[in-house]
Amino acid sequence: MKTLHLLTSLLLIVTLTDITSLSKASVFNPESTNFNTRAKENTLTAGTPVIVETLETYNAKNLSSGQVISVRVKFNVVNNKQVLISAGALGTAIVSEVVKPKGFGKPGKLIINLQSVQSVDGQQILLSGNSSAMEGENRKGLAWGVGLGAGVLTSGVGLLAGFAFKGKDAELKAGTTFNSYVASDTEIDIANDSVTGSNN
Repeated sequence: MKTLHLLTSLLLIVTLTDITSLSKASVFNPESTNFNTRAKENTLTAGTPVIVETLETYNAKNLSSGQVISVRVKFNVVNNKQVLISAGALGTAIVSEVVKPKGFGKPGKLIINLQSVQSVDGQQILLSGNSSAMEGENRKGLAWGVGLGAGVLTSGVGLLAGFAFKGKDAELKAGTTFNSYVASDTEIDIANDSVTGSNN
C-alpha cells in the first residue's frame, strides 16, 4: 500500500508540473514578437521615376537665378503595393538660369532643376535628372522684317529698329510636367493603411 501511495503521489506531481509548463507557454507576450503592427519598412530605390508638375504659372521676368519654386507629385510612387510617395506631395525646384530676351526678336530662356519631393513618412527625397529649359516666343522673323522695312524707308538707318524689337520672356505654365528620378536609396517607414492595390 505504501508503494502504491508513493507512485500515485509522484504521478500527481508530474501531471501538475506539465500543466503549469503548458499554461506558461500559452501566455502571449507582445514583447517577444518580431513584427511591428504599426509600420513596415520599404526601400525607395535610386532611379525610381517621379513625375512632378508645377503648381502655378511663372514668367521668367519675375524670376531670378537661385529662386525656389513649388512643384507637386503627379502620380503615386509605388513599390510592392506600398505607396512611398503620394500623388499631390509637395516638392521644390530651383531656377538655375534666367536669360532675358534680346534684340532682333531673340527669345528669353528659363532653366530649372528639380530638387526634392516629400515621401509618405515626411522625408525630403532628393531628385536627379536633366535640367529643363523653356524658351519664350521667338520673334526674329518679325524683328528682321521691321528692321529691313524701316531700313528701306530710311536709307538703312531704320535697321536699328530691329535691335529694339525683342523676343518674349520664357514662361513656365501651371501643370507643366517633368520627369525626374530618385537620387539615392532611401528607407521609408510605411503605415499599414498605405497599402494599395494599384500602381498609379
